[in-house]
This record gives sequence, structure tokens and C-alpha cells, in this order.
Amino acid sequence: MRVNPKINLNLVRNLYFEKTFTIENDSVFLPENNVYEADFTLLTKSEKEKGLYLKRTESFTDYAFDSIRSPEFYDAKVVKYKQDQFEKSDEFWADNLPENIDNSDTESVLENLKGNKKIKNITGLLRTLSSGYFKISDYIEFGSVWSTFAVNDVEGLKVSAGFRSFKTLDDRFRVKGRLAYGFDDEQFKYFVDAKYLLTYKPRISVGLSYLNDTEQLGSRIIQSLGNTSAGFGTTSLFNRGDNYFLSRVKKVSANVNIEIFRNFLVGLNYANSHIKSASPEQFSIDYFDPAQQSVQSKLVDNAAELYMLFTPNRNIFGYGVERKPGTNLYPSFLLSYQKGLEIGAGSTTYSKLLFSYNQPLKLGKFGILNNTIETGKIFGDAQLSVLSPVPANQTYSLVANTFSLLNYYDFVVDQFLVGHFEHHFNGYILNKIPIVKKLKLRSLMTFRGVLGNISDSNTAINRSSIIYNAPKELYYEYGFGVENIGFGNLRLFRIDCIWRSEFNNPNNSSPNFGVRLGMSPDF
Repeated sequence: MRVNPKINLNLVRNLYFEKTFTIENDSVFLPENNVYEADFTLLTKSEKEKGLYLKRTESFTDYAFDSIRSPEFYDAKVVKYKQDQFEKSDEFWADNLPENIDNSDTESVLENLKGNKKIKNITGLLRTLSSGYFKISDYIEFGSVWSTFAVNDVEGLKVSAGFRSFKTLDDRFRVKGRLAYGFDDEQFKYFVDAKYLLTYKPRISVGLSYLNDTEQLGSRIIQSLGNTSAGFGTTSLFNRGDNYFLSRVKKVSANVNIEIFRNFLVGLNYANSHIKSASPEQFSIDYFDPAQQSVQSKLVDNAAELYMLFTPNRNIFGYGVERKPGTNLYPSFLLSYQKGLEIGAGSTTYSKLLFSYNQPLKLGKFGILNNTIETGKIFGDAQLSVLSPVPANQTYSLVANTFSLLNYYDFVVDQFLVGHFEHHFNGYILNKIPIVKKLKLRSLMTFRGVLGNISDSNTAINRSSIIYNAPKELYYEYGFGVENIGFGNLRLFRIDCIWRSEFNNPNNSSPNFGVRLGMSPDF
């Protein structure tokens, strides 16, 4: 198909194909001489049959039916690994495009679609809903709009303004940043991150980040892949309970990723983090330093990480430094080894071994069961700020792989096993109920559980305001929900009702029941 490569064919919802073959005699077969002709016409004016019709003509020249090729010739697959890999010049098309092929009408239709204001507004809205960013120029986007305003007990009202460079998913260079201000602590915070794709084959990318912000370190149990973006615990507008268990983090991170083969990534990350309490009067991260025989209130964490990420059968779109995964189901394996380095002012010596496994399972007409298993162990002494709190969520939103009815630092562990299970019935139940089925709602069930422990040596150096509590007996949350809430084809919302098991909570009280709202702006 010879069309302008800058045209976005994803503007259309439905694409239909008709294939026609033409063979010319007295020549030898050359696969690269295939020519495609595209012709777009509207099908009908019916509201249910809106779309575009694509007619493709393949002309084969220079063929020979008695030419014998090896099996390898037919089995070989040409993999596209960069955007302009097969791009040809206008001179090439002038020399190789048959005179009876005329794509001018097709290109004219596509150009008109690209410049259509109504289509641009619709696609822009969908892009903003799914990414959180909206364009302010051809190369810069503003966002994320979802975290512009936030509230917590330390910063009060927090206002953020961010940006990222973005032209297409094929950008080799990406930079993003954010500036925030808290009206209670009267401090500015900022974040900047830059990535560049060095080579396409093999894919090697490098990144450099700097973060100076208030973080909720009690919302993550596995931190990996050089992630320096702020967690959800300080970017939400509505929260329950006390939310002053926050840390002020200054972090410099450098990262190198190498895709050994398709969907298998090996990375190396180094980070230097300076951590202190964002509100020492209400939240202490103090620890006893055996080397200095004194209690310290600040922590310098020099950490190196080697990680491997394997996502077999994953479909990826785009050829730039950041790509977008497809909607197909695929497993995901993450193995990470992290080491605290006592170099410079570094005060950590721990070793962490972390593993995560996610596997969505399609169960026929019964729906999809999404399973996530996370496990890890910390060797050596580790302070509160680098331990593994069981990930709590004190917002009223659903956040993947967190516990909605725990408070931050309810559980602190140095070895753990966590399981998150969500079964989406995809209408199997609600589609069988008269009247209700017209609403196109979908039901789901959830179960999350954690087991863990904390060593005596890590408990012994604790001088913080947190009383270490480990889930030596299974703690779990369970619930049911309804998703696909909305109107027409815009169905973004989900509501869950959640209960929890009983547990000993020495830090503060946690709710026994909650209703949470989720939003999945993916198209």
C-alpha cells in the first residue's frame, strides 16, 4: 500500500479488506515488486455500518513457477524494528509503480481525514482520556491532567503542572517534567526525566532522571525499573484517614535497557536517594546506626539494580523509546536484584531479591481471571525507608496491586508473598438478567492476600514512629464490583465493594468495608 506514512490510519474504527491479484507473464518472481493499491469508499449512511472500505490490488511481475526455493526462504520472517525501515523515495515509486495504479484519490481522502476538525477533536479527546495529556503544540503535551490538584496532610493543596515531548510513538527521544507547589508546606517540588533510544537493533535505551518531591513510600512493595515518578499517595484529591506518613525524596537515577530479543528486556539502574521525613513532628523515620552508634533521621541510599523483564507474546505498537502495549493477553515476569552500596555518604548495605508474575487467563465464556503473584526478600539490615511496606491505598480510587482497606505502614516486612486475583465475568452473569442486560454492565470478583515477616535485626534498629507489624497470618481483602459503566461506547468506570479480614493493627484503625471507584481510560 503506497500511502503517506504520516497519515494515521487509526482514525477509522472499522477497516474492511478486499484482495485482488494480477499476474503478468514472462518474468522471474521478485517478492519486493509487490504493489498495493488502496481505495477508500464509505459503505453506507447507516449508523450501525459506519466505516471505510479498503480495496487492495497486488500485482506480481517477473515470476517463474519452476524456480525452486529452500524451505528457509518461505519460513523467513521480516520483522519491522523501526518506522522508516521500508520507506522508499518518490523516485523509487516513480520507477516501480505501474502506470495503471493511481493512488491520488486515496491519498486525497486520507489527507482530508487527517485535517478534519471534527475527527481531530474526537481523537484528541480520546488521547487525553487514555494518556492524561493534551497537545499544546506539535511536539509538546501538557499533563497529566489527572494529578493537577492533590491534597494531603503535609502539603495541603498541591498544584502540579507537567509536560512531555510527544510527536508520535516513534520518537527516539522523550523528555517529561513536572513542577508542583504545596500551599501548606510552602515548598516547590519538581521532576524531570529524559530517555533516548540509542539503537534499534538491538534496542538499547538510556535514561536519566531527577526527582525532588514528597513521596508516599508506603504505597509500593516492589520498586524497580528505575521508576522515579511520584506514587499515587501524594497525587490524589480525595483521601481517607491520616496522610502525613510522607517522605521528602531527592533522587538521581540513571538507567540502561537492552532488549536481548523480542519482549525480553535486561536493565541496569543506579540511583542516589536522599530521604527524610516530610513532617518530622508527626512521622519519624529514625533508625539506629551501629557504625556511628547514634540515631539518624536522614538516609542516603545508593542503590544499584539489575533486572530482567520477560513478556512473551506481547504486542507492541510504536518504534520509539516508549512504546504502547497492545490489548492481547500475555504473561509478565519480572526478576530484580538490588544492592545498597556504602559508597560516598551511602548508609545502606541491604540486598533485595524481588520477583513478580502476572498471568491473565481466558476462561472461555466465563470471562478472564487476572492473577498477580509478588514475592521478595531483603537480606541484611534495612531502614524503614528502604524496607517493603505492604502497599496500602488510602485514596477512594482503585489502584492495581494495592490493599484498599489498609493504612500506610500498617504492615512492614522484609520477606513477603502477595497475591492479587481479579475475575472479570465480561457479562456472563449480568447479561442473563432481563432489563439489566440492556445496561451492558459487567460484573467482577476480587481477592487479595499477603503473608510476610520482619527480622529481629531490622526491628532492633527501628527508632521511627512506626511500630513494625508483619502479616504472619494471612491478611486478605475480597469484594465484588461492576464495570463497563458509562454511556454509548464511552464506558470507563468501575465500582467495587470491598471487605477485609481481621488483623492486629498497633498503628491506627483501618476500615472494615469500603466502596472504591475505578477508571480505565484505554481505547
